[in-house]
Amino acid sequence: MTNHSNIKLEEEVLNEILTFEKNLGRIFFTDTKVVICPSNDPIIKLAIEIDSNFSLPEIVSLVKMTLKKDKQSSNVSLLILKFKNCIYNLTKSIETSIDIEEVAFYFKNTSIIINSIEYKSIVEEMEGILNALLYHFEFYSTLMGSVPNEIHIPVFEDANTKKLLNLTELVKLPSFTSPYSKFWGLYFDSLEKPLIYNLNRTNIIPGDLDVSLE
Repeated sequence: MTNHSNIKLEEEVLNEILTFEKNLGRIFFTDTKVVICPSNDPIIKLAIEIDSNFSLPEIVSLVKMTLKKDKQSSNVSLLILKFKNCIYNLTKSIETSIDIEEVAFYFKNTSIIINSIEYKSIVEEMEGILNALLYHFEFYSTLMGSVPNEIHIPVFEDANTKKLLNLTELVKLPSFTSPYSKFWGLYFDSLEKPLIYNLNRTNIIPGDLDVSLE
């Protein structure tokens, strides 16, 4: 656990967060680190870093193979249920609202960074994000002939250009469509600039990236 918080936390709270970190390690079967982030709100904001000894293709193959053997259950759903319970138990034990600011998966050769877009957005959307990573893997990993070394979820139109594909209409975020299921940023070692992956059309589109709503 690393404390970058700008607010004073009691030792009992810090111990509960440390227990939370250890529980996450058991859930994901790997080394997990929790960072306490600065916050101007009356909530505790956390960033979660999950290190894996496997590559992203190995993880995808392993999960899909498991699902084929047992179609009645979803490993992703079970994982997210345990993840949510872990967060719920932490909130209950410290009697303070918490939020997940970022979740970073560090696989061999690939990092996946999931950013919060609003309060509790990561917790509520995590299952859909992980399922999308599985479903879209064959698309975003073959369009450029290699697996991205970084994936940023989500990304938005650049505030300076305000346009994608040189079209006159602006990209808008409809209330009924999750930003997590629209555009992701893909970074490749062979390219100087990142690419935008369009989940709706399963293709790569040009444009500048912005990883925040501001």
